[in-house]
Amino acid sequence: MPSRRDYDVPAAALAAAMGVLVILVSAPFTVQAYLEVTDTGKDFTVAWSQGKAMTKDAALTSTSAPVTAQVMLMDKLPAMAMLTLKGCNDSAGSGAATGQSAASITVKLTRTVAGKSTPIGNPATFTCANKPSALPMETMKAPDLGTVKGKDEADARAAVDAKTMAGMQDVTYTVEVSATRAASTVPSLPGVNAPTLSVSVELSATAWGFTATLPAEASK
Repeated sequence: MPSRRDYDVPAAALAAAMGVLVILVSAPFTVQAYLEVTDTGKDFTVAWSQGKAMTKDAALTSTSAPVTAQVMLMDKLPAMAMLTLKGCNDSAGSGAATGQSAASITVKLTRTVAGKSTPIGNPATFTCANKPSALPMETMKAPDLGTVKGKDEADARAAVDAKTMAGMQDVTYTVEVSATRAASTVPSLPGVNAPTLSVSVELSATAWGFTATLPAEASK
């Protein structure tokens, strides 16, 4: 007649086998739950480009007082600020033929952040007869951020905003145009008008914008 021990051995073996089965069955669920917790989404590619330029013109018509124009970038990532000489006409010409002094024009560019103004480059000084090849400008690099994780495009865009928030600024760019004219080298004559001046400088500024897209293979 079998003893109690003979019955206990198969039962113990069966319990051990069931334990292994439970572990094996539950393991995939444990791994799946771990992946669900640690998976933060798909990799989105971030591409940076400059947005539409904001522009203002500064028009100078006399040597009596400087003129200014401003462009403001509010809560943006500045990309570029540049000046373009759109027009420069001085009836005195170079001064050599008329005996009148040519106007000396000065163009300055400044950046103001949190009440602190900083000159951008060196002021450009020139005459209409000898226009400069370039005016002061500033360029800023795009953020060094090429990929982010997100569940969808909106989630990816929010991730980019969070990572670049520290670089966003309220920036005011200001262009100042002024001119001086030395006294004429010849006496003024009746019926001869004083020389006229017309200078137009365009200030334009852009901010960085981005797109967040899934690579083709990841979107399938």
